[in-house]
Amino acid sequence: MMKKYFILTILITVLLLLSNRAIAWQSCGLTCEYYIDSEGVLTIRGTGEKGCGEVADFSRPWYDKSTRSSIKHIHVEEGITNLGALVFDGLSEVESVSLPTTLKTLGERIFYNTPKITNIVIPSSVESIGANAFSGMFQLQSINIPEGITTINDEIFRLATNLQSINIPASVTSIGSGAFWGASSIQEIVIPENVTFIGSLAFADMGVLRNIDIPDSVTTIEADAFKNVMASDLTCNEQNLERYLNASGGLKEPLKITCTDGNCENVLKGTQWEGKTQIIYPLKKIKQPDGSVAIYEIGKFKGYRNKRIYTIQEAEKLSKKTGNTFKLRYK
Repeated sequence: MMKKYFILTILITVLLLLSNRAIAWQSCGLTCEYYIDSEGVLTIRGTGEKGCGEVADFSRPWYDKSTRSSIKHIHVEEGITNLGALVFDGLSEVESVSLPTTLKTLGERIFYNTPKITNIVIPSSVESIGANAFSGMFQLQSINIPEGITTINDEIFRLATNLQSINIPASVTSIGSGAFWGASSIQEIVIPENVTFIGSLAFADMGVLRNIDIPDSVTTIEADAFKNVMASDLTCNEQNLERYLNASGGLKEPLKITCTDGNCENVLKGTQWEGKTQIIYPLKKIKQPDGSVAIYEIGKFKGYRNKRIYTIQEAEKLSKKTGNTFKLRYK
């Protein structure tokens, strides 16, 4: 009798626990629900067809003051496809985030002012990230931007002051206004070849940014895009040098310019930097119709924009041999 009573008690306890857990799950959007456990883990799951669910814009029932301060970790289960605007905004005690491979959209200001998060892995499935998504994440040190993202939206990393580096994928064509404004720990920015537009204040107040590579594809650099940047090494063409100077308020210190075309001295004529800036015209290898490769110096030389230099093979035949080297001569 005692044994039966003991087993019955255990069964009732288990059923109560399961019942309580079922009651604890609450709706938080379109076919999705959430649960906060005693360890401060906020879990979100999809409950629709194939588990798909969307946390709609501003849908954050956990946002009352007492609840949000208890959340330490965020875990979004597989099946969630969309996390809307401001969903995790202001969760100031959150330290870690786990996102699913089914995720396609991160809304505006989704992690705005979550200052304790140091690392986020964005799944490769994500196709768009809203403006201000990671703004005010003062402790964020590393993050990836998935290949396929075409726009770095406005102020997306504003005041991410501990972000050490950023890899902008080749798919990006536009960098929005204030995108990296105040991300003051990044020292180098390589802008991909497909980018055509750089918005106002995009890289402003990045105090230690030293190396900047602006591709020839860029046709627009808006006002103050490089305001208060102390670059010492700039790679760009002649037109983008002029755009850079206009967007940075001028050079702040001695600068080395690798000029990929034209004659960058013209841009500096009549300015306080004329004659004080090192300008390098790199050599380029260009395949010839006969299959051979010729070397050209970029920039105007004696009136020519691209001056061909003898290849090593040609130099062997035409230049005076001095030991084991040959002097490369202009044609």
